[in-house]
Amino acid sequence: MKKILLLSMFYYSLAGIAQPIYNSSPEIGQRMTSRILDDDYITPIDMESVGTNLNWNVSPADIIVQTPDTAWIVDIQSMPKKELYPNASFAIRFGSDSSAFFEVYRKVGNKLELLGESNYYEEAIATYNSPLTQLEFPLMYGDEFGDTCTYSFKIDQELYKGQIDIFCKAEAWGRLKTSSGTYDCVKLAYRSTIQFDVNNIPAGSQTLHSYRFYAPGYSAPILVYNASELELDGEISNDTTAFYLTMPPIASSENQLAIEINVSPNPVRDILTISIPSEKIEGSKMAIISPDGSRIINQDINQSVQTISVQDWPSGIYLVQIISKDRRWGLKSFTIQR
Repeated sequence: MKKILLLSMFYYSLAGIAQPIYNSSPEIGQRMTSRILDDDYITPIDMESVGTNLNWNVSPADIIVQTPDTAWIVDIQSMPKKELYPNASFAIRFGSDSSAFFEVYRKVGNKLELLGESNYYEEAIATYNSPLTQLEFPLMYGDEFGDTCTYSFKIDQELYKGQIDIFCKAEAWGRLKTSSGTYDCVKLAYRSTIQFDVNNIPAGSQTLHSYRFYAPGYSAPILVYNASELELDGEISNDTTAFYLTMPPIASSENQLAIEINVSPNPVRDILTISIPSEKIEGSKMAIISPDGSRIINQDINQSVQTISVQDWPSGIYLVQIISKDRRWGLKSFTIQR
């Protein structure tokens, strides 16, 4: 029974239950509370949509009567089997009793890397033979990245090992509506394939399409939608899950706050003025995305007010995205109308 439970937890974890942190400096003690949605009320084609100025509404799916799940950022010293992860920066704990499991992360430069999973059982769930990139930041619309790693673990003297390949792209932006409110978001498509062996004999594979909606001011996705297929010992099973953040991640650090962006006039015909707080100038970058998804401006910011001539730009709805040196970020749309 334990063997089945451990396998289930491991592959469920790889299928994207985690909420990877956007900010480069998550704080110990921070917590994230999320609520499961009824995915029957979510249209997969809406989640898969790509492009600009989109609208997603998952509020009709919030009908499941269930206690929200909470995950915590914890210090490595409070985690079981911490000696297996000497290079870890923090862990995310899911569950509060002896059945809790932990995802272990490392911060390196502009990356967050997953090192493996752990729990309170005698066996370690998994240790990756090399770190697996989960997020590169700052993340702007159109950015993409990929990675690969191998992993191994033992259960009842049987050796499980395999390879994970991922590819991610920030492929859409727009507004997401949940029961908690409406958010300006960038959608990251996270796609992975997992091949695994048992005692060096091919045993199965898993594919995952995960869509994660990030909003300024939140260090975890506002919404995660997962669709996975698991092939194990010749049997195929499919699973779809969705959950949304019911409250902001609790932390004291100011770098969790969003950058306030002002654009005027809006709509605009000729000259657009973009302004941000003066204390956020140093090291900030600005991108402007056109209605067709092109990044028509991508530059450093050296002053709090930017004046841009848009008289030769086509009519439509555009996006301004600004990311500061301390990883705060903001989104603001504007319309060119003639």
